[in-house]
Amino acid sequence: MNLPCAVVRDLLPVYAENMVEAETADYIKEHLAGCPDCRKKLEDLAEENKPLETAAPLQSIKKQLRIRRLRAAALAALAVFIVLLTYYFRQDSPHPIPWKDGLVSVESVENDRLTLRVDSRITQIETQTVTIEDGSEILIVQGMGLPSQQNRPLGGEHNELVFLPVPDRVIYGYRQPQQLLWGEPMEGGVEVLPRLALGYYLFMAAAASAILGLLWLGLRKSRFSGLLRQLFFVPLAYVLGQLLLKGTETISYQLPVDLIMLLLAAAAVYGLLTLGWIEWRSRTK
Repeated sequence: MNLPCAVVRDLLPVYAENMVEAETADYIKEHLAGCPDCRKKLEDLAEENKPLETAAPLQSIKKQLRIRRLRAAALAALAVFIVLLTYYFRQDSPHPIPWKDGLVSVESVENDRLTLRVDSRITQIETQTVTIEDGSEILIVQGMGLPSQQNRPLGGEHNELVFLPVPDRVIYGYRQPQQLLWGEPMEGGVEVLPRLALGYYLFMAAAASAILGLLWLGLRKSRFSGLLRQLFFVPLAYVLGQLLLKGTETISYQLPVDLIMLLLAAAAVYGLLTLGWIEWRSRTK
C-alpha cells in the first residue's frame, strides 16, 4: 500500500519520534523508499528537531563562576587571617616589659638556691648569662608579657622563679632601665644587645622588590612577565608583613619567634596578592 505524499508528510513528525504503530511505520518506510521529496522533508524535520549544543558553554560558565566563588572565599579567608595574625602579634604576643618597682624582687636566698618573686603580668622569662672580666657571672633576666596587661597595677598575683646555683649578680632588663636584683653593685653596666637581623632582612626584601618590580614593568609584555610578577610578589609580601606586624621596628629579642610570625604573615600576603591580581585581571577582561 503506497500512501499519498500529503498523508505521509502529516505523519512524519510522529514517525520521526517513533510514535506510530509498526504497520503504519512500514507503510511510511515503503513510501519514503520511492519518494525523494518526502525523504528530504524527513531530513529537514530531523535537522529542525536536533537539540541545541548548549551544554558545553553552560558548563564552562558554571565552572568559571565556581572558580570565582572559590577565589573570593580564599581572598576573604586570607584577609581575615592577616587581620587576626596582626592583632595577635601586636596585642596578645609577649613583648619585653620595662622595669618598674615591684615587678621582680628577691624572695629568698638559701641552700645555694635563689628564689625570685615575679609579678603575674610576666608570662614568660628570657635569661642570658654573661661572664665579666673579674670572672663573676651575671644573670640577666627579661620579663615578657602581653601589651594589654602592662598598664595593670602591680601588687596582685605573683609567681616564683628559682635559680640553681645562685649567680653572683642578677639584673633585670636586657636594656635600660635595668635593676640590680641580687649581688654587689658594679661599675658600669651589662646590656644585652638586641638582634638586628630583621633590619637586614627588611632591607634585602625592599631592594629585591624594587629590582624585580622594575624588571616586571620593563618586561611586562614578554613571556617572562608572569614569572617576574610572582617573583616580585615574594619580597613585597615580606615587606608588607613586616609593616603589618612590627611597623618600622626591626630590633628583636626573640628572633626565631619574630621571624616565624613574619614568614606566616608574608605567606598570607603573598597569597592575597596573587589571588587579588588574578581576580583583577579576570574582571578587567
